[in-house]
Amino acid sequence: KAAAAAAVTARVGAYAAPDHVFVVEALPKTITNKTSRKTLQLLLAGESASDASLVRRETLPPIAAMVSEWRKTGATTNARLDLAKYWDEYTFSHHVVQGRTIVPGAGWLCMLAAETDSRKLADVAFMRGVHSADADVRVTKRRKALQATMGDEVVLRAVVAAGAA
Repeated sequence: KAAAAAAVTARVGAYAAPDHVFVVEALPKTITNKTSRKTLQLLLAGESASDASLVRRETLPPIAAMVSEWRKTGATTNARLDLAKYWDEYTFSHHVVQGRTIVPGAGWLCMLAAETDSRKLADVAFMRGVHSADADVRVTKRRKALQATMGDEVVLRAVVAAGAA
């Protein structure tokens, strides 16, 4: 899957790199042996697709099942950020603003890049400071949108951009 995304990046460009790759046995084909792109687009949009014009109707259920699972879980990740792991390494305790220790912006970028394996973040917005190594911070990534929360409060929002940093 990673090799497929890298091949698209190398041949077409980083702007065309897919967020996700599905590995299937066969694509839905019409009677003229053309890939039914409209059928695939409907499935990816979460809609039902007609199999009336397809040569092999049995190709749709596995693809539909993969897309359905991806829409529920694969497109979204949610994990606790182990802030203590980075607290000493990045010397956050030495970053003091108005008498309080706070995670600096550059520290957030380094942590998020390491935790999400994203080397390029765009449109970063810091919403609230984090002042403690034991703060319960969760990072949610939905497709290209990234959000860090502490309880119900949004701490940071960013977009994962394609390509190398």
